[in-house]
Amino acid sequence: PRDETPPRILRFDPPNESVRLQPTELVMEFDEFLALKNPNQQLIVSPPISTQPEWKLRGKSVRLKLNPGDFMANRTYVFSFGHAVVDLHESNPAKDLKWAFSTGDALDTLKVSGRVRDRMTRKGASDLRLLLFEAPVQWDSIWAGKRPDAVGVTDEQGAFSIGYLSDVRFVGVAFDDVNGDYKWSPGEYLALDTFSFRAGENALDWLGDETEAVDLPASIASCRLDTTGLFRILAEMNADQME
Repeated sequence: PRDETPPRILRFDPPNESVRLQPTELVMEFDEFLALKNPNQQLIVSPPISTQPEWKLRGKSVRLKLNPGDFMANRTYVFSFGHAVVDLHESNPAKDLKWAFSTGDALDTLKVSGRVRDRMTRKGASDLRLLLFEAPVQWDSIWAGKRPDAVGVTDEQGAFSIGYLSDVRFVGVAFDDVNGDYKWSPGEYLALDTFSFRAGENALDWLGDETEAVDLPASIASCRLDTTGLFRILAEMNADQME
């Protein structure tokens, strides 16, 4: 049978929710052999850091080399790994993989929670990626791909919970991030509420809808000259455009 079980985290070193920490590296150990999938594109660090971590993969463990000078005093940092860590054979991603620590004496402990439901069926919408942005923020920036300040995922009933938040206001969106780029694209399922909310709220109720993909005009994706002197052009078209 096809393996559909995602990798399970066994150990963080330093441990998750450590305090008074200025880390130089993070080691994550899992219960099966692994692969990495666009790790630097998938990783979200909140608040952002200036140095991109160096990744090393060995068997069932992942090691990140970090710059301790990136971390400010008395702040809670959350590393959200998205779909960066997958199992070796079937590419099942580790779900909702996060590591949090504080450079001060205590972690930020506020969270937001709620549920995403389909507008038509009123049933929970599962496996949606949920992005929070600290308010005020322009919606144009969100649609253009602004990196979020916190991330989460909905479970089988559409419920979500995002923790380690400071006492600020947020706006958010949830969508079926098919291409894994933390940016909504036409055709991906979408849910949101235009009102901002404060960290600590635990009864958010968002309604979602299917969206239609945009039928973009044909365009040239690549063009090169081969050794025979012929041009080879790649231009994706649908059936109507071919006619």
